[in-house]
Amino acid sequence: MVPGRVSALSGFAATILTSANVADILTDVQAQDLKNSDLSTLLAATSKAFDQEKRHDAAKRILDSSPVSLLERPDGAFECWVSAVVEDDPGFATDLLADDGLNDEQRNRVLARIEDAALAGAPALVEILLKDATRPKTRSALVGRLAQVGGACSSDSARSKLADHMILSLPQLSGEEMHLVARQIADLGGTSALERNDEVLAMLDEEQADVLAKAFPSSRRLRKAPSGPEK
Repeated sequence: MVPGRVSALSGFAATILTSANVADILTDVQAQDLKNSDLSTLLAATSKAFDQEKRHDAAKRILDSSPVSLLERPDGAFECWVSAVVEDDPGFATDLLADDGLNDEQRNRVLARIEDAALAGAPALVEILLKDATRPKTRSALVGRLAQVGGACSSDSARSKLADHMILSLPQLSGEEMHLVARQIADLGGTSALERNDEVLAMLDEEQADVLAKAFPSSRRLRKAPSGPEK
């Protein structure tokens, strides 16, 4: 990309660029004096010209490449595109995160671009990610952020809803990750909801029931939680 010409041509270029062009522009070798403002102008114009399908296609094409450092950011190519699109489509990154066609590495890169408040506002998605044992890197990264996500909830109702969805993920968790999720459920005020959820408790094996007992030592109900058949 030639610096200095980008801003002047951005309006016209945006009308002829394809999603593949955007991916190529961002992942190819850049001129050393490329300015953030030049690139941002082009990407903003392109995002406005694209519909949702083209925006997602461009993102997925960028994710098909290994992280490309750009403007002193380790995954700058992808970050620049997300930053441009969310100005027009605030839910873009969370919608992309829900795409089941992404592999673990790709989904983890998307997760890194999503603010805690956005995750707090998408409790059903949090549940899906916690249940997904096929993408362990993404799940581990999310578990490590749950305290911040819970802290970003905008109301008691939001905290309760997040806890409810996290409770539904417990049968698919184990060990330290299950313990950390359980403690976050407690921090969100979800202990009573978990104690009343006979369906979830009945799905737990003996090892999982032991994890809950340790996570909720003051709960008589969870210390005696029934366990289902061995998995």
